Amino acid sequence: MIPILVPYGARSRWIVTIGFVALTTTACSRDRRLLASQRVATATGAVRVDPRPVADFGSDGPTTEGEFSHVTAGTRLSTGQLVIVDPRLKRVVYFDSSGHPIRTVTGAAPGAAGFKAPVWIGRCSGDSVLVWDALADSLALFDAAGRFVRQFGAPKNIAQLRCSADGALVALGAPRIAHKASLFGLSNRELVPLGVSARYSDSLHTVKFVPFVENRPLGRATFLAINKGELYVGTADSGVVNGYSLDGNHTGTIRVSSDSTPAPTASEYSAAIDEIVGGLGSKSDRDHARAYFERIPRPNAVPPYSGIFASPNGTVWADVSVPGDSEAVLHSFSSSGQSLGEVRLPADVTILEIGTDYILGAYKAGDDLERIVVYRIKLPSRLDARAATLVAQRQ
Repeated sequence: MIPILVPYGARSRWIVTIGFVALTTTACSRDRRLLASQRVATATGAVRVDPRPVADFGSDGPTTEGEFSHVTAGTRLSTGQLVIVDPRLKRVVYFDSSGHPIRTVTGAAPGAAGFKAPVWIGRCSGDSVLVWDALADSLALFDAAGRFVRQFGAPKNIAQLRCSADGALVALGAPRIAHKASLFGLSNRELVPLGVSARYSDSLHTVKFVPFVENRPLGRATFLAINKGELYVGTADSGVVNGYSLDGNHTGTIRVSSDSTPAPTASEYSAAIDEIVGGLGSKSDRDHARAYFERIPRPNAVPPYSGIFASPNGTVWADVSVPGDSEAVLHSFSSSGQSLGEVRLPADVTILEIGTDYILGAYKAGDDLERIVVYRIKLPSRLDARAATLVAQRQ
């Protein structure tokens, strides 16, 4: 029984191997007395956020399609429809903008076997949705109505995928040999390939090698975000995110947080372990994993950020929350590194996607029950235009 962590998304989305592969839950809510819609979101600086979410649904949905056990990815279509993936339930569900289920997809090609572990989805071309089934090593393309279009072989030995609206795909590789988490808290960050393709149907080509992950609770990990012609890579070794062209040339840096961070508290470390073990299928496996991770000493500092995101208008976002926080804290920047402000969401929300005018996330609403939440955001048109111009200049 060997615990091994592999990040495939932002904070709390991991693959945990303990004799088999399983997926963890998203971040656990630290205050279950009120739903997110009953508390107030706030923002400072140039960015604005509506105090209440425009959608908050899930655990009390009218049908089983409106319930979630373990959400790992989601996207919003141009129509306002939402597409959410739940690998524990092995399904992808399409919702209208208010959260009513429209269509449930449980597999790729009609008549083929169902999904094994759909861990990520991306809107990679118009309103087409690409689904990555990690255990089946496959990518399946669906149209805006959720109808199957085509299936591809997924890149081998990868831990994370991202795509842009024009179809470019970027993948973070994984080590060939996975080592168990050290009880001494030691974890060498192995270098892994960063692969890019112009379209999701093309082969990946490696543009550089980047550090992987510290195999421990609250370990530093590498996160990816991609916009048209611009790739962002954050290794969490410092508070800086690096920008690259799709051929791997360095285009600049964005400081998203301080390099100096405090040591985690006991409650933060316990919450981080909860996030890792929560997706294991049985209580005995969760108990075994928790006992193992609790023996690993706490790190000297929390990572400077736990996820990065790029929206179509050129803005870059960093999640600087820590497990155990009672709210999600997001810092926003233009593509040139100009700070645009901060957004605070009133629940421990795991961010799934940030668009031009919305934030899509998931949060824990009870044991093994999660909810989807959407907040409307707004940036001044002058800054939107500036960001769009900067992005256009890099094409």
